[in-house]
Amino acid sequence: LQFCETLLKNKPSFTNEVDSKGRCPLHLASAEGHTDVVKAHLLANQDVCLVFDKDDMIPLHFAVIRGRMGVIKELLNARPDSIRVLNDDGSVLHLCVLYNHLESLKLLLESVIVDSQLLFAKDREGNTILHLAIRLKQIKTIKYLLLQPEIRTAAITFEAVRALREILLALKLKKC
Repeated sequence: LQFCETLLKNKPSFTNEVDSKGRCPLHLASAEGHTDVVKAHLLANQDVCLVFDKDDMIPLHFAVIRGRMGVIKELLNARPDSIRVLNDDGSVLHLCVLYNHLESLKLLLESVIVDSQLLFAKDREGNTILHLAIRLKQIKTIKYLLLQPEIRTAAITFEAVRALREILLALKLKKC
């Protein structure tokens, strides 16, 4: 940590340097869960929270994939808007579900104002976070998500629409 702080003090631009995969030091520190190193980089430059690597991932994605709670908190405190970054895998909420990090999901949903656009964002396969949790059979995550009023209402509405479609289809088949 002391080396990192000294390096950043003498060469603040180090926070912006990227490797061959487009990753800056904050990506790596976030993935490894080095909260103090993350703090040092954020003190030097908070904008590195939004640096995309070649896979369109930001440091928050790396922290979420590994369930690095302390790092997630620091990144959100520095740039709360980083939660809104989407890529082919969907949102950081999708990554929480995909990698089975319920506590990270709770932290994200409780730390910032989450709107329906983020709650119902879809990944490349068209899955919302609830669909993904159901597909992966993550019972605790499903229960938690259904406790969220917007998600519960949408789930009920979706089931009602599906039931109505089945009724209309049955009536149409009866006519024939």
